[in-house]
Amino acid sequence: MRIPRIIFFILFCLFLPICLSCSKTKSPSPFVQTLSEANQKFIKICQEEAKLNPITKSYPHTLWIYLPTEKRLIDYKSTKDGPTKSKNSSEKFTLHYLDAYFSGDTFQIEYDIRKTIDYPLSHGYTSIYTDDYQDLQNQILTSLHRAYSGLGMETDDGPGVKAERPPDFIVLTISDVKTGLEIVSLFNYEDFKRAMTDPNSMPQDEFAKRNISELRGHDSIIEDASGRHIEYKDIPWPEFLAKQIIQRVRFKYQHSDFKPGEDAEEEIMTIVFETIQAYHFVNFQTVKLYNLQTNTPFKFDRSQLAAFGSSSNP
Repeated sequence: MRIPRIIFFILFCLFLPICLSCSKTKSPSPFVQTLSEANQKFIKICQEEAKLNPITKSYPHTLWIYLPTEKRLIDYKSTKDGPTKSKNSSEKFTLHYLDAYFSGDTFQIEYDIRKTIDYPLSHGYTSIYTDDYQDLQNQILTSLHRAYSGLGMETDDGPGVKAERPPDFIVLTISDVKTGLEIVSLFNYEDFKRAMTDPNSMPQDEFAKRNISELRGHDSIIEDASGRHIEYKDIPWPEFLAKQIIQRVRFKYQHSDFKPGEDAEEEIMTIVFETIQAYHFVNFQTVKLYNLQTNTPFKFDRSQLAAFGSSSNP
C-alpha cells in the first residue's frame, strides 16, 4: 500500500514524544528471567494497569503484539493558511517506485527516481494521529519496556548467569476494528531498549528513523478481535534490513532537509551502507540495484560498500 506522504512523515516522527514519555515511567524491576515470564508480565501490566487486552504471539526472533480497538487512529485538521497553490515551480527528484528484498545472499533493490517539476499545492488540511491512538501506543510501549528490560541481563544466580535473550524484533499492530484501518510498527528490541535507557547512544530521532511504520486498510480488519487477518511469522534479519532500507530511502527523497544528489545509485548505496553498518550485518555477498526508468542493473560486492561511507549524509 502506498502511504500518503503526510501520513508517512507522522509515522516517522511519532516515536519521538512516545519514547520520551516512556523513559519517565515506572522502573522495569524486578527483572524476569525467561521470555515466558516477560510475556506474562507484559500481559498482566496491560490488563491490570492500562486496562488493555493485547494478543501476543512469540517466535524465536520476533514478538507480535496485536491490539484491537474501536477508537479512531487517524483524523484530519485544517491548516493555518487553508487551500493554497502557486505558479512558482521547482525541480526535484521524485520517488515513483521502490522495493527491496533479500534473496539468496543478495539484497535486491528496484526503484524509479526521476527529476520532476513541482508546483506547491495544499488542499487546506493535514492528517494527524488521534490522542486515543497515541495513548494506546504509549501504554503498550511502556508496558513492554517494563516487562522485557531484564532479559539478557545478569541474574542473581551467580556471575555470568544471564536471563534469556529478548526477541530481536517487535511487531506492534494497533487496529481500528470499526473502520478497518491499522498502524503496524516494526522495530529492533535493542534499539528500543537503548532509546529508553541510554538516549546518548540511541537518540530519539535516530530511533524514529529505525522504526518501520505503515498505515494499512482492509475489510478483513473490521470486527477482528483476535488478529486472524495477520500473517504471523518469524522475521529474519535480512527482511528487517530490507524494510529499513525502503524507509530510509523514502525519507531521503520525501522529507529530508538534505536534498538528494543527482546520482540515485550513490544515494541508495549510501543508505544501504548506513543501514547494514548500523547493525553490523555481514551475512550477505552482494547488493543489486535495478533502475526501472533506464532498465539499468548495478551490482556491488560487500567489499565495495565501505566506499559509500565517505559520502554519507543525513
